[in-house]
Amino acid sequence: MSPRGVVVPRGDAVLLASAAYSVAARCRRTGSALEVGTGSGALPVTISLWGSLRAVPQCTDACSCALRTARGLSACGAPHALGAWQLALVGSHPGMASVAAMNPPYVQGGHLVRAIVARCLVSPEPHRGLVLNGRPYSRLPGCTMRWVDNGGAVCTEHGYEHGRAARRAHGAHAALRARTWIDCSGMRRGSAALRHRRSARLVSSAAERRGTLALGSSPRLATRHATPSALL
Repeated sequence: MSPRGVVVPRGDAVLLASAAYSVAARCRRTGSALEVGTGSGALPVTISLWGSLRAVPQCTDACSCALRTARGLSACGAPHALGAWQLALVGSHPGMASVAAMNPPYVQGGHLVRAIVARCLVSPEPHRGLVLNGRPYSRLPGCTMRWVDNGGAVCTEHGYEHGRAARRAHGAHAALRARTWIDCSGMRRGSAALRHRRSARLVSSAAERRGTLALGSSPRLATRHATPSALL
């Protein structure tokens, strides 16, 4: 965030938005986007500007600066709801979104104690919005998955040590395929999971021959590492 109030997405946020864009474009999704997080709101603004879903995203955490930025752009308007994660979506209907992107708390408390720089970052933000308590992602992916329609996807930014836990949580809540992507520093920092669609496959057999993961009839969770542009 610059002194002039311009929202500048973090590199990780751009990768997460890129993952959501890639999933939506390859699945030819034309529905709505849903962003669940505790950041500045730059993520839904970025997704909307790319226009991957041809719809207005709904975000649960956008700050006033992000909303002003969004309203000033003809391609982006971002309604938002305040609350504790998915509780802010009470009143919304399940299956409302085609793609959900979320960046839940993933910083270990001990890491903050040892990192002097991190203390400066914690002060303006809620502690629970940054620090992971308990088992990683034991609830959040499943709660988010219910707001995604069949054939949709959930993209999650997570800690570099939490990829397996995130994919396992997705797999326990109707996710059929999960992929992990690599961030700019070479760490495994995000995963995308597709929700089971009972009808046809989402990608062609030609894509499968190129080594692309496709949805099949088995609910088994498959994993593969990739860049955001090659998630499917």
